[in-house]
Formats: sequence, structure tokens, C-alpha cells
Amino acid sequence: MRFVLIGAAIVALDQLTKALVGRTVPPGGARPVIPGLLSLRPAENFGAAFGFFPRWTLLFIAIAVVAVSLMAYWYRRLTWQRQAAKAGLALAAAGAVGNLIDRVRFGYVRDFIDVRWYPAIFNVADVAIVVGIGLLLIALWREEAR
Repeated sequence: MRFVLIGAAIVALDQLTKALVGRTVPPGGARPVIPGLLSLRPAENFGAAFGFFPRWTLLFIAIAVVAVSLMAYWYRRLTWQRQAAKAGLALAAAGAVGNLIDRVRFGYVRDFIDVRWYPAIFNVADVAIVVGIGLLLIALWREEAR
């Protein structure tokens, strides 16, 4: 249950940060956080990761709904000993839900984290997805090693 609450907090944080950046940084503008390294730069992502396959919004909505449903099903089937896998699923699902909310509300995902050396602008939901999948892969790898 605690991972479900953490997931809900991640969705809330994602939506809050997107709204705050949208209200405080003008379109096309940027607000440096760490000059030369990290800026807040609002961007509309109509595609998948890195903007691939733009304007396939309905397909991405369907994929997200199916993926979150499968993650919820798998989450419920995991035993309490598999805490890392549960944490990974909760984070990945929360990220998917955060971006799904954007696609349904706006038709695109609101990105805003711009790291100078990284080729794409991203958001809190994207970070949750990457960390969640990483935790899930580590948990599966550890399970396989047993």
C-alpha cells in the first residue's frame, strides 16, 4: 500500500511541477536553475520519448492505459518479499499516469527539465518511469540470480 501512496505522490508532484513551470516560465523562455547545466524550459512533446512519432496521441493514450493496467495487475500479484519490484512498478506506473493525464488534457506531454548535456527535455514523470524500470530490472535480475 505504501508504494501506491508514493505513486500517487509522484503523480501529484509531476502535475504540480508542470503547472508551476507553465505559470512562471513564458513559452519559449527558460529559467536557469544551475547556470550552464540545468534550466527549466517548457516544451510540448507531441510524440514519444525524444519526440519520436509525433501526433500519435490516441495510440500513446491506449498504450499507456494498457501498460498501467498490466502494471497494476502485476503489482497485486507480487508477494511482499519483492519490495524492489513493487517499488519499480509503482514508480513506472505513476510516471505513465502523469504523462497520460497530460495527453488526455492537452494532447501532448508537458516537459520542462533541460539538462545541457542531455539531448531531450523531460519531466518528473519521465524520471519516475526510468527509475521505476531500472528498479524493476534490478529486481528481476536478482530474482533470476537466486
